Amino acid sequence: VSFDDACTLKFWAAQHVPKHLTFKKPEYSHCTVHVSQHPDHPFAETFYGDTCINDTLTADFLYFDSRHAAVAVQLTEDQLPLFDVPNSFPHITVAKIPNLQWKDLGPFVLRCHLTNDWQQTEDLLTWYSPAASAHRVKAPPLIIDCLRSVFAISLSTGYRLTSLTAPQTGDISPLLSSVPSGLWAKHKYDVGLIRDCAPVVITPKSSYRPHRKQYPLRRDALDGIQPVFDSLLKEKVIVPSADSPVLTPIFPVMKIRPEGQPTEWRFVQDLQAVNSAIIPPAPLVPNPHTILSLIPSSAKYFSVVDLANAFFSIPVHPDSQFWFAFMFKGHQYTWTR
Repeated sequence: VSFDDACTLKFWAAQHVPKHLTFKKPEYSHCTVHVSQHPDHPFAETFYGDTCINDTLTADFLYFDSRHAAVAVQLTEDQLPLFDVPNSFPHITVAKIPNLQWKDLGPFVLRCHLTNDWQQTEDLLTWYSPAASAHRVKAPPLIIDCLRSVFAISLSTGYRLTSLTAPQTGDISPLLSSVPSGLWAKHKYDVGLIRDCAPVVITPKSSYRPHRKQYPLRRDALDGIQPVFDSLLKEKVIVPSADSPVLTPIFPVMKIRPEGQPTEWRFVQDLQAVNSAIIPPAPLVPNPHTILSLIPSSAKYFSVVDLANAFFSIPVHPDSQFWFAFMFKGHQYTWTR
């Protein structure tokens, strides 16, 4: 949902809903039509098709009670077949109590939509349903501008782009004073390089080369991964790649942060199509029993080294780098590590 329209909805809804509810930030305002635990390419092709990614929604009713608030929307004949979220109804989330999840508003809106015992209250604008124990207010005539987007909100696996920054001299324990300074990351986007590591070589199963177009991404998601991209481009971990026959989409993923903390994003790429087209190498996993047996029995102190962005410390063979190409802001790049 466009930021301006989201702010308009929030301002209007705030005049009706209980004051103790926590409002959704306007920049995250959206209407969910499909949820998948994994990238769903068939749906994405239908979702985009030949349609312009700019779209509109029509606000219907604001539903609210002491725990939820959401604006139900009317979908067009073209939009309605796309909606397949179970136990939900098309809506834009507005506000909730802190211990609920935003996904809990879907069943609430559906329940309000299905009930038929709405009764007009004294203020004439507000109706009440005893069956749903909720109120509704007819939304003002508002055509809401929005962008058809694929947005990854979580992944079962991923790589955290966080790091241990170099400690101040006064904070270093005497036991760590002899550790080479090169061990410490200079900043949170810093990456190391395993110099003696054999580069990754990709062995394809056939002549097939997957090519998946990049889905449109939210502006805040692109801006969120820009510092990561700039840092990796400067270190030549990312390089331009104009002629790669392989292309797979990126999915910026917002990190979960406590309320009030700055928003951060992970730079994630969907490589499922690549994985299905290549012969996976056999992983070399050290035997933990062997490693533990190397610890002297006299050892008293133990510590853990958290490798910053370790995923980017393994080089990729130059002849295999084209397999990891992606698009970012209209230009094609690939990974050297």
